[in-house]
Formats: sequence, C-alpha cells, structure tokens
Amino acid sequence: MGRAPDHERRSQAPDLDCRAGTEGSAVSKPRGIPRGPALLQPAPQLETQAALGHVGVSDAQAVIRPEQALQRQVCEYLDWCLLPPAFYTSIPAGGGGRIRGAILKATGYKAGVPDLMVIYEGRARFLELKSKAGRLSIDQKMTINTIHAAGCETIVCRSLDDVRFSMEYWEIPLRKSR
Repeated sequence: MGRAPDHERRSQAPDLDCRAGTEGSAVSKPRGIPRGPALLQPAPQLETQAALGHVGVSDAQAVIRPEQALQRQVCEYLDWCLLPPAFYTSIPAGGGGRIRGAILKATGYKAGVPDLMVIYEGRARFLELKSKAGRLSIDQKMTINTIHAAGCETIVCRSLDDVRFSMEYWEIPLRKSR
C-alpha cells in the first residue's frame, strides 16, 4: 500500500488547541486537558516598551503585540516552575523584515514552527501561543501536522492557564508555589 498524499495525511493529524469548540476554528481541545478558571494574571492587551522601562524607542517600536506579551508571561512562568531535568526554549522567528527572513530561511528555519519547545524525558513538545483572537496560519497548521507525524505534540495556548494545563497533560513536573 502506498502512502496517502500529503493533503490527506495533514488532515489526519489532530490539532490540539486549548479552546473548546471555538466557532470558525480548525482545531479542537485535546482530550484530557481540563478547562480551568480564567487566567489569574491576564496578559495585557497592549504593553509598551516605555512601560517596561525601555527609553528612547520610537512610537513604531513601542507597541508589544498581545502574543509577545503572552510569550513573555509564559517564559517567566516556565523559568520559575519547570523542574530539572525539564528544559524549554523559545524558537524566535518573525520581525526584522525581508533580510532577516531570508537569513532564517537560508539557515534552515521552517515557516510555521511553534513558539516554544519543551523537552522532558527525551520527548520534545511544542507550544504555539496565540492571542484570544489569533488564528493559526496555513504554514503553522502544516508544520504542526508535520511535527505530529514525526511523533511530537503541539498544543495551541491562549493563556497562562492553558500552558499550565498543557504541562499537566504532558505530566511534566512543576514547582507548585513560590
């Protein structure tokens, strides 16, 4: 038996999203991730570099997008709560214009790679961070399906609570309190 065409294989891989039944969404909530209370410390909708203590930036540079604010919050949380030997890193992409995009592509970066990678017990898992209204691009959907076909999971998270639930779902031990 031959392999199914790429477009058929892509449609077979489940997309994991911490939203349950969001209208117009191509993804659904994974089984086993409970829905919890609303985010305890919401990521700000717009945060400015000036508010963070950065001075001398132009107005064009001053706005930090909601997904950037969420990623900062998630990284602070993971820095604090992930216990060794768990490891995480961000996978920076985007921004910088055409020149940076060409450099990333020439050095092997693939479009649509999730924002964060968490490694625990020899397995890589991925988190794609999206704002409440954010949607996965076609490249992101295809890459998530490719990652799934390679044997790894990706969960789309829209809040810090979604990240917490993802860590519990993956049974990654976390520090519980400060």
